[in-house]
Amino acid sequence: YATDGSGYLTLRADEKAVFKDLPDAGRIHVEETESPFWDTETETAWTGEGEPGAVRTVTVKNAYRPVLYAQKDLEAVPDGVNVSQDEFTFQIKVKGSDGNWQPLSNTEFWYVDSVRTDGGIPQKVESLGDNGTGETDEEGRFTIREGEIIALFPGELGVEYELSEADGAGEDTDWICREDTVSGTVPVLGASASITNIYKWKDLYLTKSLTHQDPEDCEQEFTFKITTEDESGEPVNVTGNRWVMLDAAGYESTVEGESGTLDANGEFTCACAGRIVKIKGLEGGKTYTVTETESGELYRPANGS
Repeated sequence: YATDGSGYLTLRADEKAVFKDLPDAGRIHVEETESPFWDTETETAWTGEGEPGAVRTVTVKNAYRPVLYAQKDLEAVPDGVNVSQDEFTFQIKVKGSDGNWQPLSNTEFWYVDSVRTDGGIPQKVESLGDNGTGETDEEGRFTIREGEIIALFPGELGVEYELSEADGAGEDTDWICREDTVSGTVPVLGASASITNIYKWKDLYLTKSLTHQDPEDCEQEFTFKITTEDESGEPVNVTGNRWVMLDAAGYESTVEGESGTLDANGEFTCACAGRIVKIKGLEGGKTYTVTETESGELYRPANGS
């Protein structure tokens, strides 16, 4: 047998490779190829060190560790919005032998390139973290971005885990998280868990239609009011949001008078017959009402709101 052109060889459990008559064996570096499924400990021992015929023995011990892959999914992100730098804080807990949940504190994890629960081995992404590794804090917390895959090592086979989002969604953020906790057990081939956030800010598209007249012949300005509801169900004016008319190709208009902001009454006015108006930055998950409040002398709203 021999190593390959890159110096690699393959050993199974309890196998041994013996290299005879190597010059200066103490300077030869021996390292096992990393796998997230195996915790590795390397021991080196000498027999007759410093004497002719000395023997150096390198022993690599492995302990199997099932992997939990954690991911962050983001939905409903508008085109042109860059969320690649948005960070979210996850917390991982495991159930101890006493039945209580305990944070997975100060524990190493890996950044990997894929989720492999089919027996395959993912590769470490060394451009992330500290050469592809990170560590949970005292509370079992760590940060994650969309597109990252983090391989956690929660403990023994069959361990129960609870993965939750501790920070990154809710008030004063751009995100809504409807289910912030996932749980399960880790089988022999590993498990995968993800938490999904929805982009909070939405655009509303308002179309102004006319009957009994070609919209191109209409120069009338129309006024619209936008309201939402407070916690008691009372109407509240939506103010300060940008609005803009779209051109025939669906792009935002740059023509003067075809964009602006909602005023203190939640209103805006424009000549928009046959056109679409986009109102930007409305918070998702809320109810909004659009009412036509001014229509001119020759027009009456068919539905009003």
